[in-house]
Amino acid sequence: MPKTFHKKVTDLALRKGALPVGRHNDMTSLYIEVRMTGTINFLFVRPIVIEGRRKQVTMGLGGYPRVSLAQARQRASVLYDLSNEADVRARIGAGERFSDIVREIESLAARIRVAELHARRAKREHTFALFAERFISSTVEKQNSNRKAVQQWRSTLRTYCVAIAGKHVDDITINDIYAVLEPIWYIKNPTATKVQQRIHRILGAAHALGIRSTPSPAAYRGNLENLLPSMNRVQKHHAAMPYADAPAYYQLLKQREPSVANYALRFIMLTALRLNEAVAARWSEIDLGKALYTVPATRMGKTKKPHLVPLSSECVTILEALRPHAVSDYVFRPETSAQHVTEAALRKLMGKTGAGQYSRHGFRSTFKDWSMDIGGFPHELSEEQLSHQLPAVQKAYRRGQAVEKRCEMMQAWSDFLTVDYIA
Repeated sequence: MPKTFHKKVTDLALRKGALPVGRHNDMTSLYIEVRMTGTINFLFVRPIVIEGRRKQVTMGLGGYPRVSLAQARQRASVLYDLSNEADVRARIGAGERFSDIVREIESLAARIRVAELHARRAKREHTFALFAERFISSTVEKQNSNRKAVQQWRSTLRTYCVAIAGKHVDDITINDIYAVLEPIWYIKNPTATKVQQRIHRILGAAHALGIRSTPSPAAYRGNLENLLPSMNRVQKHHAAMPYADAPAYYQLLKQREPSVANYALRFIMLTALRLNEAVAARWSEIDLGKALYTVPATRMGKTKKPHLVPLSSECVTILEALRPHAVSDYVFRPETSAQHVTEAALRKLMGKTGAGQYSRHGFRSTFKDWSMDIGGFPHELSEEQLSHQLPAVQKAYRRGQAVEKRCEMMQAWSDFLTVDYIA
């Protein structure tokens, strides 16, 4: 049995090796054992009485200097408190070793700490901002080939969802949604509605994946409608030029000094194409011999399929005038620009030519009204030219794009615009 010294130990004495061989009692239940070899170990030793029987629990705390004196004191204090726990004392009374009990308890505590750490990390990873970006990248981008539309998702969420960007998706409440939407609901209602719908889809996806425990609080019907009433907006259509005025306007454009914007605007009038379908046309997509322009699926928005556009004789004349001056694969690219002609250039031209009150997109409505009122062509045929989504039943029976019939229709429309029309 080693000799025991009852005197508080100092760190200096340990560093200098000044303690004699034996056990030194530093504090309640903490002993420093100095061996003949000069090694120093810390021990937890405590006698306890369980059901009238005296037991002594002992546990090694490690050697000096790997374990410092301060660390040993802190450890002994924790073990002292632990040995006072009723369930621990009961297990000691049943014959279990104190060291085994401590290791089991500390192993469980370590697993709990690791689980809490993972939970905190997951909470950081599933903030609204990070989960929204994940949803856009994995879902929105795959469902929508229109890059501009995808970018609008990101920009609206960055702009208007600052207040919830750092919150975990499971912590977002209807009060949070209301705080985001209310400031813009009455003054920017179209934008606010899009923000509401996008938040709803994101939180709905989080709920479907089990990351959010309850359904999305951003649903409008039966939910937000009680806080943010419908604005009952009247749909604002693109201002369209009456088809009776279209021939005179086309002739006015034709008589002006030629320019890329002029040719592009006339091409839009002749084909009834959307802006990006027309101005982003490439020479590699046009077959002048067949008088056919194939708009690739990547520029066709919702339909997501190539669109065949028959070219009237007037369209071919425009393209033949532009071909010798081509500076890239873009058909409508000004020499001073690296890109195709812009919508701003077309809007400026319309303003200069007395059509500023009309929308460039409105020429599609001008064509549609003409085709139905005096063109005498079937509704489905003009819808095909406009690349509108057809109802499911019509899609099943119309698998082609009726190019030959549309060729006849678009030549008639071209003749209407370029030949003096007498009603």
